[in-house]
Amino acid sequence: IGIAIVTVLVSLIADKLQNTFSKLKLICSVEMILALSVLIFRYAIKIENGFVFYALVIWLEVCALFSLTLIFSYMGDFFNSHDAKRVYAYINGGIAIGGIAAGYGVNFLIDFVSPENLLFLCALLLLALGIMPILISLKYKTIEVDIDAEEGEEEIKYDLEACEELLKE
Repeated sequence: IGIAIVTVLVSLIADKLQNTFSKLKLICSVEMILALSVLIFRYAIKIENGFVFYALVIWLEVCALFSLTLIFSYMGDFFNSHDAKRVYAYINGGIAIGGIAAGYGVNFLIDFVSPENLLFLCALLLLALGIMPILISLKYKTIEVDIDAEEGEEEIKYDLEACEELLKE
């Protein structure tokens, strides 16, 4: 129930934040804040209160949900609807495979790293996710979609340099 409630709250908060800040600044700052919060949980675990563990599980779901919401919103600036339908299927498949691989990876890592220290790795991955949109924005340009065009007749204006770069790759 906690995760369901938090999902609704995160969706509402993400919508408000996306209307207030630029997506690039929002993703970078939110990911830094989430990474810091995971580090705080890392040290809060020492309290050994059952509530902290439940709160951590819910908070990690919040981190995942917030990150996915923001990154998919950001990626929407780089794809038209036709390209997004093709690419998002691969991305979602990668997320599913990554979740399975991470589960098995944790079994391997647990032999070398204590469970509470895995939160350092989690924070590091959140920070990396905050840096990735900066790298994407340096290499690729967003597309402009004419939202006033009639449905099914999107007029897409590509940045010529970005298209040439994609064709070279």
